[in-house]
Amino acid sequence: MATVGFSQDHALPLMADIQYMEPYASSALNRKFKNILLAGFYSGFIPKPGNGLTLLITSAESAGGLGAGAASIDTNGYQISIQQNADVTIALAAGKSYIIALQADYEFGTITNQVDANSKVKASQIIALDINAKLQSNQIELCRVAVPGGAKQITQPMISTLYRIDRLIGITLSDRIDLADSNTGASSQAVKSAHESAKKYADDTKAAIGNNSDITDLNAVKSLGKNNLSIGGYVSINNGISVTAESRFSSGGFSDP
Repeated sequence: MATVGFSQDHALPLMADIQYMEPYASSALNRKFKNILLAGFYSGFIPKPGNGLTLLITSAESAGGLGAGAASIDTNGYQISIQQNADVTIALAAGKSYIIALQADYEFGTITNQVDANSKVKASQIIALDINAKLQSNQIELCRVAVPGGAKQITQPMISTLYRIDRLIGITLSDRIDLADSNTGASSQAVKSAHESAKKYADDTKAAIGNNSDITDLNAVKSLGKNNLSIGGYVSINNGISVTAESRFSSGGFSDP
């Protein structure tokens, strides 16, 4: 039977999922979600101050239990998923700034420590790089840490996740319009409710100042209520004013007690 040779042969213009009798299933499976699950952190891998000048990377508080920390890295044309099963501690030094990166290694024909404990090639690891280092294609940034000179303890303000890429496979929808949650999207019902609420507020405001009133610049309105309208600045009256009880203008020269 004629074969291409092995499943990581990129000479083919198109490649599908693992095929019947295709050899080397590891490379076939590792290409399955390439460019579908994009590189980044999906859960866990939270950086926190450890003891002294150490940084703690933990997924203990993530929902899901064992392996709750999950990330994806693209390397050598493959997509590698990484789970965090236990806390990892990284030793740092005072007076230095770091990029903390998650690294994955997969290459056809290379045996990693996940297969052979004696291998010096680690399937995955968390490493500390100099702040000016350029991330390699098999690395993604977990966080940055700037440790002042003379520091004896890593603190939370030293840790930044500004350049970290967090991703979600799906998103939760909610009918509520008062949530402050970036992981929850508004359903069509929530959008409808928000629209109706805004319309009702606009109608109430119009009723409070009269249906025939026309205020084109609301910057002049200091406060607005059902029985009170407070205006700051000068007031221009073009067609007269009807006084039913008491009207006062603090500026504009009009007073009718």
